[in-house]
Amino acid sequence: MINLIISNINFILKMKNEFLRIFVFCLALLHYHQSQQTEARGFQYLVLNETNFDQFRQNYDNLLVYFTASWNSESPERKAVIENLVHQLQNLTKSEKDNYFAFGEVDSKNYKIFHEYDVQRYPSLILVEGTKFMRYKGEFEATKIMTWLKQ
Repeated sequence: MINLIISNINFILKMKNEFLRIFVFCLALLHYHQSQQTEARGFQYLVLNETNFDQFRQNYDNLLVYFTASWNSESPERKAVIENLVHQLQNLTKSEKDNYFAFGEVDSKNYKIFHEYDVQRYPSLILVEGTKFMRYKGEFEATKIMTWLKQ
């Protein structure tokens, strides 16, 4: 009887280990799948400040920076443009943008960053590519911004 109980316990332990192995394997596959989707999209939205800005600037080939001012309430139209832009950026593929890409928002309280890029008005969009940067001067419209980014 004791031998039967021991063999059943061993069998159950083996089953649990197999299920555990299968479970861990499935989690690993899920993690891999999600990382591939993120990498294929090549986009991440960030909240930027003086503490993390330099690190993100170094980590991404292209960093689109949206300069805002908290004291200057934005119109619903501007908010809609940013939401549309975020949606379009999330759907970028590697064929559309070969380099790793991020979009971040900086509030005017971060004086050092505003001074570094000579931001004179709110809102402003600047694309940072390594040590170079380009200021967006077109109409504040998501499709036009996307066309500018893809050039």
